[in-house]
Amino acid sequence: MVAVRARKPKKQVRINKNTGRIFENFVFRFLNEYLNERNINGVVYKYPESKTQGQIIDILVDSYDFLFAAIECKSIDDSKLTNDKIYLKKLSRKSAGFGHQFKKQHIFLEKSNRFGLVAFEFIGRKVAVFVPHKWVYEEIENGTVYITVDDVLKNGYLISKDNKGSLKLFIQGKCRSRGD
Repeated sequence: MVAVRARKPKKQVRINKNTGRIFENFVFRFLNEYLNERNINGVVYKYPESKTQGQIIDILVDSYDFLFAAIECKSIDDSKLTNDKIYLKKLSRKSAGFGHQFKKQHIFLEKSNRFGLVAFEFIGRKVAVFVPHKWVYEEIENGTVYITVDDVLKNGYLISKDNKGSLKLFIQGKCRSRGD
């Protein structure tokens, strides 16, 4: 008898994709409003995805007045986490070529000289936060099995209109993909 790997039902896959898209749209709108409210010239756009070409990263920001940044969005149902642990292996898609999704993104960030962020949404807590892509990438490269929700919140910038901190300074200070 041959063992067959169980697949997620198509309905669940659609729900997961829709949840991700909803969060991507939220981050997209947040960044556009952030630039508009501060009269910052720039363009925020979603990186294209097609059946023949995968999407390397979710959102790009191009602005001489602000920054050139790339954002990966991760929506997490924190009610399904065990002890608030986010297992890094489950955080990304596996793909051919360079391997791990975050490694491919890191290479993209370095080659394009962009600042990198990961936007986490914790659905149950109704909170979203930016963290440096470099931090998540280094945890993966160091062989870390999981990070916690507290780790994310401590290393992050709360995505909220009420946040009075400078997003630009957070990105410039913590989100460079290289050491420069």
